[in-house]
Formats: sequence, structure tokens, C-alpha cells
Amino acid sequence: MPVAILMLQKLRHLLVYRYEIDSDDQTPTKCGFKAPEQIRCLHESLQKLCFLEENQRNILMRELGRLNQLRRLDIVKFRKRAGRAPSSSIEKLINLRPLSVSAIRMGEVIDTHYLSSSPQFLQRIYLTGSLEKFTVPNLLISSILCLQLCKGKSFVLTGL
Repeated sequence: MPVAILMLQKLRHLLVYRYEIDSDDQTPTKCGFKAPEQIRCLHESLQKLCFLEENQRNILMRELGRLNQLRRLDIVKFRKRAGRAPSSSIEKLINLRPLSVSAIRMGEVIDTHYLSSSPQFLQRIYLTGSLEKFTVPNLLISSILCLQLCKGKSFVLTGL
């Protein structure tokens, strides 16, 4: 992503993706983008950030919590090693409505046990990957939960 985009101080929606076709089974895979760490400078305007790929150093996941106007967040190629950083950032996104997290591969675990509270206005959660345990505190019954899970994994639903 060109860093010049960060100069657009009133940018509200940033959706960047492409499809790649897997040569083995011809299945299309949605690929996102690696945002620069300075994306936090859009904290007053950015409302949708979609198809964001986790970076190696995990700095970006910690910076997400500063985007206080964010209403939609879509993370692709998520890795379990991200640890606590994504959860602590998501908790700070008080205006977040839909949240989508897709693991880097179907066997990769999406760990939700670090969440101590969910954003107040969260309406929908989309998870694609594997779960060992699913916990989203304070998730309203009216919220929609969509799971696309790896076969053969069992998990416990709590917090609903």
C-alpha cells in the first residue's frame, strides 16, 4: 500500500484485496494488504478497514486500538502467534459493528480467550479457521455469529 494514502486525513473506507487461485484445487483465496504502522494517523476518520494482513512484528495489531472511529474490521491471514495484541486492540474499538477474522490456513487456531470484553456495538462476528475455545464476553444474544471451522475440531461456546 502506498504510504501517500495516509495523507488523506478524511479517508473513511480502506478496502484492499485481490483473489489468488490455488493451483492445487483451483480455490480462490482472498488476499489482503499489509498496512504501514503509521495507519494510526487516520484515527479520526477511518471507519472501515478491510482485508488487513497481520504483520510479522505484531506492531500493527497493537496500533489498531487507536483507530477509535473504526466500525468495520476485517483481518485476513491471521496467525495464533499474534497473541494478546489483537484482542486488546479490538476491545478498544467501541464503535465496531462487524468483525471478521480469517486464519492463514484452516488448521490455524483463532484464539478468542484473551478478550475480556467485546465492543459495545458489536453486531456480527465472522471467524474462519479453527477454534480451541470460543469466548466473547458481553456478546448480546441478538449478535450474529458466523463460524467456518476446520473439520474435526471441538470447542466450547461461552459468553453468549
